[in-house]
Amino acid sequence: MRYFYISDEKDIDATVVSVTLKSIPSPELVFEGKTITSVRVLESTDDKSYSNLKKKYGKNLADEIIKNDADIDFMMTGLLISETAKTYLTNSGSIMNYAPKIKEVIFDSNGEEKEVREPKNIEPNIKDDTPPVRFTGKLFNKKSLVDGFTTNPSLMRLAGAKNYKDYSLRILKACKKKPISFEVFADEPNGMLNQAYKIAAWGKNVYVKIPVVNSKGYFMGSVIKELSNKGVKLNITAVYTHEQVKKIYKVLNKKTKTIISIFAGRMADRGKDPLPIFKKSINLVKRSNNIKILWASTREAYNFIQAGQIKCDIITMPPKIIDQIERFGKSFNSMTIDTVKGFLKDSKKSKFTL
Repeated sequence: MRYFYISDEKDIDATVVSVTLKSIPSPELVFEGKTITSVRVLESTDDKSYSNLKKKYGKNLADEIIKNDADIDFMMTGLLISETAKTYLTNSGSIMNYAPKIKEVIFDSNGEEKEVREPKNIEPNIKDDTPPVRFTGKLFNKKSLVDGFTTNPSLMRLAGAKNYKDYSLRILKACKKKPISFEVFADEPNGMLNQAYKIAAWGKNVYVKIPVVNSKGYFMGSVIKELSNKGVKLNITAVYTHEQVKKIYKVLNKKTKTIISIFAGRMADRGKDPLPIFKKSINLVKRSNNIKILWASTREAYNFIQAGQIKCDIITMPPKIIDQIERFGKSFNSMTIDTVKGFLKDSKKSKFTL
């Protein structure tokens, strides 16, 4: 158990105990009086993965799957898995012959790497033998959660921007340290590259936004790969599927800081649950410290909770949503009264009569 010694503005002291709650056992599954047990079954083998099959068959992959079941290993698929051993993989996916040495990486507030060191077990700095930590009565300002900003041509136009570079430099003048993303607006690879290098030169905190495809639907992998290999910080945008995330991840230089922006809100607008795609994508990139998944097109304040629950690295929110988050914790009774007051106010303004 961990003890916290605190006091309020009236010097009333208290010791708070932090304990771990015991989990409730899951109910036992039974069918016709017999207990149901779970087993692990081998789904596929590495040589039957999409990437390896794509390398082997290229454009003929679909035909090979339809005609010859190229994606199924009939000797291995469906076998029961018993005991397994942990295997460590390198960033390239090859098997390591020995366990890796764990290092602790420290980043500053701008996301820049400060220090790599041996892991430290830091003892809590709140103990029974120290003076109590005083509660000031001041609540945390949630606006301090804002760690960066993002733009796109549509938002620029909505804001009334006439000159893209001049408007961007005005934004950078107001945002000198926090990361900020500016998007290219060319539609062809060479044009995107030309604009990307110019935008990247505006500041060390600049991320260049590249759409995953152009307006013709062509994957911008060559653009992403060149910029990533050149060390240009990227924000790959307009992403909607896990297949797109996998294609992006494959061409990235894992040493270059990159954000992959998945448009959750627009997916939900079409009746698609974005959470499964986010979970698979977060799991894919988690072994690369420089690659982050971003929750884009936020529609409601609860998306902030959802993003936190699945450990999404970043979420972008308009000011309206941030204001709503600041009202988290407000009682529903007071919300009911405020709602009715709103009805009354509008009815009086409209001078309704019966």
